[in-house]
Amino acid sequence: MLMADSQYKQEDYVAAIKSYKKALRKTDDFELQKEIAEKIAFSYYAMNDYDNAKDWFADAVGHQSSNMDAYLCYAEILAIKQQFNDAKSILEKASLLDQKNETVNKRLQSLQWLTLASKADSLKLFSLVEALNSSSSDYGLAWWNEFLVFASTREGQETDGRTGQAYSELYYSSHNSASDQWANVRKMNAKFRSSENDGAFSFDSKHQIAYWTRCTGKTKACKIYQSQYSLSKKQWLKAEAASFMNESYHYGHPYPSADGQTLYFTSNMPGGFGNNDIWKISRKSDGQWGIPVNLGENINSAANEVFPSQSGDSLLFFSSDKDGGLGRLDIYISMQSSISFSPAINLGYPLNGAADDFSLLMNQMGDGGYFCSNRNTETSDGIYTFEGFPVKLVLEGDIKHSLDDQPLEDVLISFTNKEEIVRHTLSNDLGRYVHFLNAFDSYRITVSKAGYHKEERLLNTADVSTFGTSPPQFVINFELSKTLYPCAISGVVVNRDGKQVMEGVTIEIWNDAGYATYRSTDADGNYHFDDLKPNTIYHIRSSFPGYFSESRDIRLPKVDHASVFSKSTGYDMDFELTKIQTQYEVILSNIYYDLNKASLRTSSKVELQKLASMLKETPEVVIQVNAHTDSRGKPSYNLKLSARRAQAVIDYLVELGIERERLIAKGYGESQPLITDAQTEEEHQANRRTSFKVVEFVEQEDILKAEPSHFPAGPSYRLQLLSTSKRRQIEKDFNDIHSSIPGLQIYEHKTAAIYKYEVGNRKTLAAAKKLQLKLEDLGYSDCFVVSYLGEKKISIEKAKKLEAEVH
Repeated sequence: MLMADSQYKQEDYVAAIKSYKKALRKTDDFELQKEIAEKIAFSYYAMNDYDNAKDWFADAVGHQSSNMDAYLCYAEILAIKQQFNDAKSILEKASLLDQKNETVNKRLQSLQWLTLASKADSLKLFSLVEALNSSSSDYGLAWWNEFLVFASTREGQETDGRTGQAYSELYYSSHNSASDQWANVRKMNAKFRSSENDGAFSFDSKHQIAYWTRCTGKTKACKIYQSQYSLSKKQWLKAEAASFMNESYHYGHPYPSADGQTLYFTSNMPGGFGNNDIWKISRKSDGQWGIPVNLGENINSAANEVFPSQSGDSLLFFSSDKDGGLGRLDIYISMQSSISFSPAINLGYPLNGAADDFSLLMNQMGDGGYFCSNRNTETSDGIYTFEGFPVKLVLEGDIKHSLDDQPLEDVLISFTNKEEIVRHTLSNDLGRYVHFLNAFDSYRITVSKAGYHKEERLLNTADVSTFGTSPPQFVINFELSKTLYPCAISGVVVNRDGKQVMEGVTIEIWNDAGYATYRSTDADGNYHFDDLKPNTIYHIRSSFPGYFSESRDIRLPKVDHASVFSKSTGYDMDFELTKIQTQYEVILSNIYYDLNKASLRTSSKVELQKLASMLKETPEVVIQVNAHTDSRGKPSYNLKLSARRAQAVIDYLVELGIERERLIAKGYGESQPLITDAQTEEEHQANRRTSFKVVEFVEQEDILKAEPSHFPAGPSYRLQLLSTSKRRQIEKDFNDIHSSIPGLQIYEHKTAAIYKYEVGNRKTLAAAKKLQLKLEDLGYSDCFVVSYLGEKKISIEKAKKLEAEVH
């Protein structure tokens, strides 16, 4: 036992397990046997051998135990293996030891959430990368140009007593997007290899320096090593320890910023918050490092913060095993603003689970990436891939019958995002549902069940206040009512000028009870909303780019049969949309005044109410209202009369809530007739018109003002300069490009929370490569080629094939 305990303290768990098993066979003392079984279980747990640890914890805990840590570790392993009911039972036993234990209570809450979340549709957000993984531990991800570098324990000869596996070495591979195949995995250069554990690699492409972590078994110390790549010699130079380290502390997980001026790393040096914290150190003008700076309490805790990585210049990912997570190590995200970081957000399920989840790395396109996890207990740490932006939001809620508040089971909940991709889930026997949504997206949620009125909601997941919760989540409850007589609203949309039908116009509908959805008009300009409730007020809004938006309200009456409300049934739900054109006169129909008076007739107000609606829904325009008279009467009198009539229209629009500063009145009298020498009453009536024209159109601040995209025919290539959460001023921030390469267009795209800046276009890859060299000479060393077909981004391999076909 003494030898076993000594080996255990020295973290030589492989040897300790052998010694403990020998001691176990030599004693009949039941309590000592339980103590030894517990030590064996903890040894396997420390080695992440969860299958063996589970078996030995089962013996050690037995009917009961007095060791809280044994309960916690046993429950953790059961949760990793998704045996949630068994894990809950163990935690409930642990709570009997200490009912006020915060760790137990938090893990019970996390377990409850994981149990619910695991039953929801995960949207297949991640998958194991079979070509990169082995039966051993594969972990720690970084890019080295186009290569993905990682550490693995797959081939070593000597066993590390702390893990039971070989010492780790660095490997790399590249991915062919056209064939969706990974190249054969190869070892990194000998400069990166030692007889110890080498892992957690990263590469500073600007300075051509590789960093990695090397942990020695003898001193149990981890240090950061680096190697310079010589472009002239085309080889890696001698590996050496980073100059800023203190021999008394651990250092690891280096990750350089995009510009190479900052190095993030982990360390247990004093001045932090406990265990391993994330620190940064900056490169000074003379090329030397400054002093380490702790990233602060928004990032670090009393637990371990490890595996930092960045996307763009302001998104920081890292892992932590602090309280409040879903398992052991969870992945978090924080946004940098100036010199500080925002409070870290747990990425949530399913990227995070009950196991260790760590080392998240965005791909080079910024639309997906990779992470590591030991959720598969048979293969140790493994490399997984995911699609989209990694922040996933939880949407959950209850669905009940509106009359008796009873839960409704098997209600279909559909989620349609802005790309018209539809996902579904069902409510359970308690009327509960849970679903995972992409952050920075918008959804139309439809809730339906036979015999009940359909409910719909709109949800935008870009609400930053949501990210204050961990995991980020929305709660939306629904109440469904029985269907008696369903109603529908139908209409058609045309443009005002030529009365042509308009396809693709967005028609939104909502009521004060929370119902909200939208449709687009079809090729015939028609729209239709069905399964609406009678005796309900609905608000409807039409919108189309470049046109005035317009809205109106409709109260659906009580009915005793299924009904459709449209123009043909006495409810005018048609829209005539007016194009926004400055200095273009739009005649308002049915605007009448009493003879020789400026007062509006009641019938005139219907048309002006539509104009007010247009102005409310299109707040960026300023209009001039024009009034004209016929030629009968004195010109001076007609000029004054028209001015009073124009002002009457302005006054009525103000009564309807339009800001007076957006309105200008102008009377033209008889000076601008539509029909000269009018003879008939109809001709005089045509001249007695009221119109308006847009005199100012102010773009809304949230519209991206990048130069318009233009894509040539066939494949095209651009150079991506920058990916950042901080919006840049194209003319100012890229002035060096404008000055050095005149006429080069710069494009801005916003995806999720990221702004991307590209330059181009080039019709051939060779021309794009020449442009890349020029940009690298200007200091844009991280720029890389992206390819398009039309407006759709495609792989370089596909673009090359299309280019060969064209030329």
